[in-house]
Amino acid sequence: MSSLPDDQTVKDHIARLRIKELSECLDRLGMKKQGRKEDLQRRLLTVIDDAGSLWNAGLQSHGMPQVEATKRVIEEVYARYMVQKASPALRLPPTRTEATSAPTATANGGNSATSSRLPQPHSNPPGAPARWPASNTGPRPHHPNALGFQPVQPTSHTPGAGPSASSSCAPQAQAGTSAGVHGAAAPVAPGGTVRCICEQPATRHGELLSCSNCHVYQHARCVTKPETRASAPPHMCERCRAERIDPYWEVVTSDIMPAFKLMPTGRNTYVGTKLEPVQNAERMFTITPSQYELFKKRPNHKLQVVCMQLSDSVPYRCLWPLASELRVNGLLLHVYNRGAHTKPGKNQRDEPANIGVLANPSRNRITMSCSDPASYVLLLQIVRRRSTEEVKGLIRPPLPLPEAIERVKREIKSSDEDIEVDHAVVSLKCPLTGARVKTPARFSEIEGLMFFDLDAFLSVAERSRKWQCPNSMRNSSVYTLQVDAFMSSILGSLQDLPDVAEVQVSPQGQWRPVGGPGVRGSNSSWPWCDAGVAPSALQLPAGQASSAAQMQLPAIKQDPEGSSRPCGGDSSDEEDEHAELQKAAQAMQAQQRKAKQAASELIVISDSSEDEAPPPPPKRP
Repeated sequence: MSSLPDDQTVKDHIARLRIKELSECLDRLGMKKQGRKEDLQRRLLTVIDDAGSLWNAGLQSHGMPQVEATKRVIEEVYARYMVQKASPALRLPPTRTEATSAPTATANGGNSATSSRLPQPHSNPPGAPARWPASNTGPRPHHPNALGFQPVQPTSHTPGAGPSASSSCAPQAQAGTSAGVHGAAAPVAPGGTVRCICEQPATRHGELLSCSNCHVYQHARCVTKPETRASAPPHMCERCRAERIDPYWEVVTSDIMPAFKLMPTGRNTYVGTKLEPVQNAERMFTITPSQYELFKKRPNHKLQVVCMQLSDSVPYRCLWPLASELRVNGLLLHVYNRGAHTKPGKNQRDEPANIGVLANPSRNRITMSCSDPASYVLLLQIVRRRSTEEVKGLIRPPLPLPEAIERVKREIKSSDEDIEVDHAVVSLKCPLTGARVKTPARFSEIEGLMFFDLDAFLSVAERSRKWQCPNSMRNSSVYTLQVDAFMSSILGSLQDLPDVAEVQVSPQGQWRPVGGPGVRGSNSSWPWCDAGVAPSALQLPAGQASSAAQMQLPAIKQDPEGSSRPCGGDSSDEEDEHAELQKAAQAMQAQQRKAKQAASELIVISDSSEDEAPPPPPKRP
């Protein structure tokens, strides 16, 4: 509250606004904007008076954020009104430091008559907002410093082309440090840029957070919750989060307008049986003819609105709040693929809203309202559809084989420090398809030896927009997905052994198959192999077949006398084995014959009918 004017100053500004400006304030706050001027003023004054009475009584009002939002809206509208009312020759009044000095010359040859007519603020305690004399009844020119705001320097850019690097949500920070809360230093790297969703400069809200990807700075209080700030993962700005929601859509531009946050209105409404606070926001944006042609005439392009929840446990997803109403140029757009009153879970993913059919190649208005207690931010983007091959180009390159082997050694040794592990058994089947993996992939930040098939995962992620490990169910992004070099070398060695579904991996980084054709019983018959062994070098011990063709079971041939024997091989062990197989086959055939006989004796009840007439009685002789 220290950065905003006191209640009396805000009340004076409310009294000087016209009906047009009062209606704009009420509309932005989500309040009723129809009525006489006295009614409009009374609605705004009620918010200030109720919070002021509780504050004066020593009670902390739960609606103080709504009061701050109300004051901020009133001051913005009042400042714009005073600038429009002033003549072109009238300059902004001097700052508090300049007001106490001698009057400066104006641009009209040193004539200071205009500036001398401006009322000068009284002396105030250090840090207190400027106050204007109560005896002065004339209009109070607005100056950001006089209201406790840090001035924002205007920058020029092409209308509709979006903010430039220096005209985004906040100006570029100076090299060194910026003043934080109560004069505390908020570190900013030399040449760093502050781009916050509050559209205020660096000195506005104190502590700053740096995006771990693009390194822009944002106010901590605007993008995080104080209770989760200590345990939160590395901060990422809303633009970088939006780019990771669905890698199948490439962000062409997000500079049409700055991201904006939904603000509380101070009103509550029922969502189902629960009372929830109402939030809304309204923005104007301009689309240039070139941008309009981009998403209207080019294939696989669209203009979309992305909504994300701040401090979301799943950072890379689009999520619309409860009871959302999105309007573009006054037209309501359906944004849900779920119930409007259904709270989403961790596996819920919403689609961005495609607003290209409602946009015009000129100025447009977007309005968003909801009934949800969480904080949400909205972005406007032009996106292009990517192919699967382009998405594969985004994944992280695989590790070199020696580094992949060292990672496997660490994973096996760190699985349980109290128990000495002889080996680990790894399945070669994909958890998504159940078939053996062709291209093994995994997320680099997720521990363990489990993997999945790359093509199968991308096919599922394209439809569901869930970049989630199918083994651990942890959420990640395409930029940490990579091919598993260790398992890829093993699968390359097992190309001629398609029936092998598991392998054993030793703490030394060696492996051997589990089961497979020609191997029944103990796994000790397979030798331990080094990763990267060539398929032709994988051999069975002496006494067993050395190729996949020799490892197939020999066919059983009936001789003319009715006995059976294997076509090849004269070993007694093989004869006994094939004899057992023949007996098992004969027993199976006998069971099948019995099942057919039993099926032929069944009576089909559906073939009979109760409506049929009874058979006639036998004739008497």
